[in-house]
Order: sequence, then C-alpha cells, then structure tokens
Amino acid sequence: PTYYFYDGNAKAFFDINDKNKLTISGYGGQDVLDLTFNDNVEDQANFSYDWGNRTASVRWTRVISPRLFANFWLTGSRFDSEFDFGDTVDFLEKNFVSDFTVKGHFEFHASKQWSSNFGFEQKNLHLIFRQKFPGGLIDIDQRPEHYIGFVQNSWRPTVRWNIEAGVRFNYFRADKDFKKFAPRFSTKYQIGRAHV
Repeated sequence: PTYYFYDGNAKAFFDINDKNKLTISGYGGQDVLDLTFNDNVEDQANFSYDWGNRTASVRWTRVISPRLFANFWLTGSRFDSEFDFGDTVDFLEKNFVSDFTVKGHFEFHASKQWSSNFGFEQKNLHLIFRQKFPGGLIDIDQRPEHYIGFVQNSWRPTVRWNIEAGVRFNYFRADKDFKKFAPRFSTKYQIGRAHV
C-alpha cells in the first residue's frame, strides 16, 4: 500500500514584561493510506483512509498583584478522517471533531496559611459523523457547549496539615441539558518529616 504521514510542532515564549508572559504553541499531523489490491487488474478493489489532527493554543500569564496570579488560554483542536472504498463498494465514512475553548485560572494567596484557586472554562464543540452505505445514510452534525466554573480554598493551619474545600459547576448544553454541582473536600496530613 501507499502510506505516508507527516507532523510538526512549534512553541514560542514571549516575556512581554515583568508581569506578562505569552506562550504560543501548535501541532499538526496527517496520515494517508491508499491501497489497491491488484494494480494489474482493471476495476480492482481499493480503498483510501486519511486522518489527522490539528491543535493550537495561546496562554497569557499575568501577575495582577503580589498575591494574585492568573492564566488565560485560547485553545483550538480538530480531528478529521475519511474512509472511502472508491468504486468497489458504495461506502464512505467521514468523521470530524473540533473544540474551541476559552478558560481562565486565578490563584490568590491571602497569607501563608490561606490560598484560593478559582476560574472558568467555556468549550464549543462541533461533531460531524457521516456514513453512506447501500440502502442507508447516517448524518450527524451537532454543536454542543460545555461551561465550567470552580472555586477551591486551601488552609494550612500547621506545616503538617493541608485542608482543601471547593465546588465545581458543570453545564453541558446539547440536545438535552446537563447541570451538576460537584463539591470537593480533602484533608492531608504529613506523617514524616515536615518542611517549613
């Protein structure tokens, strides 16, 4: 069979100033497969299958104050594939998934004992699945959305103890909506030697 693939990635860092940093990254790859079972015969059975990924992201790190830090992201990704039996069989399949996301994460240090993490995320998805075969057709094209918000507090009363509590909210919007609050709680105690 004829088969080849290629991929590449790049990443760049920019120190804008003491309070702002920017990171840009990207990746792309593709695989291509073509197979003819017998080149010496006319109208010979064959098929082709191509698939690949693309992704890119931009991250902005911001020092808002000596106690408050923030990271913001813009990310995008996509996967696509196509499977085709050519003239041999009336069969064709296409698959596509894309994701565009905006998110932010904040970290606040009130003191050596108290800190908080909070943030948000908004995800836009695009899902396509098409399959054509003798006597039938599947055609799915949907654009669900996912929204997330969270907050988590950390308390270290001593060097050995770390207590964390928070809540996360998920809202998934598609043909049917899904909402859920998820509380979080953990307690850690260091048995061995504690470091200040």
